[in-house]
Amino acid sequence: MWRGIRLTFYAVSGIILGGLGFEAATLPRVSALTEQNPATTSMIETRNLEFRAKGAEPRRVQIWVPLEKISPQLQRAVLAGEDKNFATHHGFDYEAIQRAYEQAQKEADREAKQEGDNDSWLPNMPDFKRGASTISQSHHYLLYGAKPLKASHSGTLFERD
Repeated sequence: MWRGIRLTFYAVSGIILGGLGFEAATLPRVSALTEQNPATTSMIETRNLEFRAKGAEPRRVQIWVPLEKISPQLQRAVLAGEDKNFATHHGFDYEAIQRAYEQAQKEADREAKQEGDNDSWLPNMPDFKRGASTISQSHHYLLYGAKPLKASHSGTLFERD
């Protein structure tokens, strides 16, 4: 009996360690971004595919500029426009996520009542009008192609394009 329990424990441990090893091996290496600019991003590759699907060859003009050469006012303006609470959260603005979810629920209820249905329902993800993603989440999406779920993510949920 103990032999069976031990073998089961080893098998489960092996599966868990194998899964963790796979995750570690396939995670993007963001530390490289501190020393070099990315050669391409998932967003650039997506746009290239769209151009090629239309029969056009994409043209890319890209000039990297050191952050020190960008005016501090422009840096602050981008932060304010993209993520006004950037300095007060750690990658996820839970209050904005909650507000977006509540607004989506209200709009869903209103839409359901207009259709004559009194049930409360949740619209499909693309139907949300207000997002709650932060600069950290948007950066992840632009580089790696997994965008944060709007209004309903718990801090770890992402959807693939």
